[in-house]
Amino acid sequence: MEEDMWINDSTSTPWIALINCDKNATNATMDNDIFAMVRDRGAVAALLYSNTSDGCLLNLEYHNSDGFDHIFDIFTSKKVATSMLIQAQFTNVNEQYRTYDPKLLNDSAALIQTAI
Repeated sequence: MEEDMWINDSTSTPWIALINCDKNATNATMDNDIFAMVRDRGAVAALLYSNTSDGCLLNLEYHNSDGFDHIFDIFTSKKVATSMLIQAQFTNVNEQYRTYDPKLLNDSAALIQTAI
């Protein structure tokens, strides 16, 4: 996630967080994790990817529906090649849509809702 992700404005327009799990760019704590951060900004799911490992590991608590509040669906790539393909496709997206921008998402809400 880039610095732009830490804009605190949220959006009601659905979006999916693309999260690189190779590094901790969030300075996460037990109270403030990446999933809560992106959820609070309006994300409806997360896709984890790695450029160095086959998949991303989640804490066992995320798998235990009795002990953890699942805030949204979390998906992970299973191979580095898949992660590279996801990133290659993402580079085809217009640059203005590559970083979190709640105003742009809100302005695009009708188009996004129609598309999904």
